[in-house]
Amino acid sequence: MEKALRTIADIIEEFRETKNPTGEQLTGWLKNLSAWLFYLEDHRAGYHERFEVILHTHTKDGMSVSKAKNIAEVEVTELYMLRRIMDSAYRVCDAQRSLISYIKSEKRQSN
Repeated sequence: MEKALRTIADIIEEFRETKNPTGEQLTGWLKNLSAWLFYLEDHRAGYHERFEVILHTHTKDGMSVSKAKNIAEVEVTELYMLRRIMDSAYRVCDAQRSLISYIKSEKRQSN
């Protein structure tokens, strides 16, 4: 998982630092970023399952849902981290798709 997070950070950093990316660059980054996000979804699902088990166990024992949720969030900190990182990476994917569309429309208008 560490490698995936590092690779995602590298892709986003390269995207951020490139002044005028080409359609090919954007497509490559989008392909790689999407693949690594797919890989991380498996990890997020596992952490979410742990979160749900903890939540269920505590509520079954009579604890309030909000208190059980707070405990689960403390015990499964990876879930919060992955949510934040992945949500941001998905927004970068959206930005890349938008740029690809813009480049396509510019290309059509110039012909």
